[in-house]
Amino acid sequence: MLFLWDVWSYLTSVDGAKFLSAIAASVTILSGGYGFLKAYRYGERQIGYRLAEFLAKEEERLAEARQALGGLVRRPNPSQHPEPSLFPRRALRGALRRMGWGVLRAENHIAAAAIRCEQQVALARRQTSLHEKEQALSYLLLGAIADAQSDHAGAFAEFEKALKLDGEDVESLEYAGLQLLKLNNAIGASEYFAKLAAIAEARRDQSLAARAYQQQALACEQLGSLVQANSLLVRATSTFPANADPLDLAFAHEQHGRVRRKAGFDNANQSLQKALALFSSMATAQGKNGADRIKQAIKELNDRNTHRAQELQARDTSSGAV
Repeated sequence: MLFLWDVWSYLTSVDGAKFLSAIAASVTILSGGYGFLKAYRYGERQIGYRLAEFLAKEEERLAEARQALGGLVRRPNPSQHPEPSLFPRRALRGALRRMGWGVLRAENHIAAAAIRCEQQVALARRQTSLHEKEQALSYLLLGAIADAQSDHAGAFAEFEKALKLDGEDVESLEYAGLQLLKLNNAIGASEYFAKLAAIAEARRDQSLAARAYQQQALACEQLGSLVQANSLLVRATSTFPANADPLDLAFAHEQHGRVRRKAGFDNANQSLQKALALFSSMATAQGKNGADRIKQAIKELNDRNTHRAQELQARDTSSGAV
């Protein structure tokens, strides 16, 4: 009860009055901002509706003009002498007048209109391209949200929508393939990663190509094709450009070391040592965590090799005793 009294005393004081005024002003500003946002959204929708109506009327007008022009044409008739022109001059002038082009120098006005239309078409194409990019980004963001919620099927569907807009959208290809790996569809994922690699090679994008080979190796690893995964990772680590991000290269060598360990290759330690050197050179939390992870992997690999050596020695000793 004493606490509530202290609060009331403060709010009724001079400082408290200033505090309440500031809160009230803030609420007013925020409310106004929200109201402006609502008005903007409403206005945007209304513009969209009006634009749709305008376009429908313009399409109807253009169709009528084309139909009127088609009604003037004098097509060749085998039973009659061919006319010198397809469009009768007097009838054409009347049609142009009804279309609003006037009579005098109509060809000059129409030529100028054609140039303006050409410019507007170029702008419209740019705007269409911008809308498609915005639409594709929306699908990517929806896919990212679905993935964060562990809805990998839903995420894949969103990335597929982006690919329908642009089949060579490299981010959508990679993300869709990774979702298929999450869904244990490594064969399907391989197709996406193969297309990603082909695009990277055509563009001569070394960083993208290296990443594509890594993703292909992940699919092969999931399928148990460790020899093929190893070959892809050899290609990936040798494809990285000289200015590649050390972190990306470190992850590639770590992945290579893991695959070689699984396959029982003797050079697994070589890949892990390269990864360790790269992680250790980074003064970041990722570098430290990566170095600790690699050290543990090297220890496990050495312990396994020691255990194998001891088993072989024991086997040779027992064979000699017999």
